Amino acid sequence: MEKVFVCDLDDVVIDLSSQISKDMHDSHGILVPKEDWFYFDFRQYLPLSRKDIFNVIIEKDSLQKAKPFYDSKDFLEGFKDSHVKLFILTSRSWHNDAMKQTVRYFKNNDLHNDKIIISQAGIDKSEYLKQIAEQYEIVGFVDDNVDNIKGALGIVENIYIKNNPWNKHYNNNAAKRVFDLESVAKDLKRKKII
Repeated sequence: MEKVFVCDLDDVVIDLSSQISKDMHDSHGILVPKEDWFYFDFRQYLPLSRKDIFNVIIEKDSLQKAKPFYDSKDFLEGFKDSHVKLFILTSRSWHNDAMKQTVRYFKNNDLHNDKIIISQAGIDKSEYLKQIAEQYEIVGFVDDNVDNIKGALGIVENIYIKNNPWNKHYNNNAAKRVFDLESVAKDLKRKKII
């Protein structure tokens, strides 16, 4: 069975929340720094509707302007010549052109992946992990959303939670807390997975 590592995108590979914060400030004069977000659902901090927030993200092209984290390119490239495939599993179904935008981002930033999966609204990422596990051996999973981490328990052995303000309260030894993707790569190499 082929091996695969599954990686979230937003606020794991790219710093989308900081870009959204900047774009909301530019559009509406509202500044809520990423460090102050206790939940990723930032609507509680903004006097705007969900539709208005997504319109700003689309109009400001936040998905394209967000920068990769310092170690993202090296981390993703580490799978290029590996026997382990790299799947990106991201929750962007709110955007009408999510796949096109995501593929464009990877191309424009010269970032490696073997497959991009856009999870659909109302379908938990754990369902996608189960589907992937039917065809591949999932050797690891990294995400920053607590619900996605909980959903991976029992499906994936090596689970990493990328540290962000909205997941600091989560403490489960089944998921290794990491502050960067470089730490994930080191752990995978130490375990002789990649």
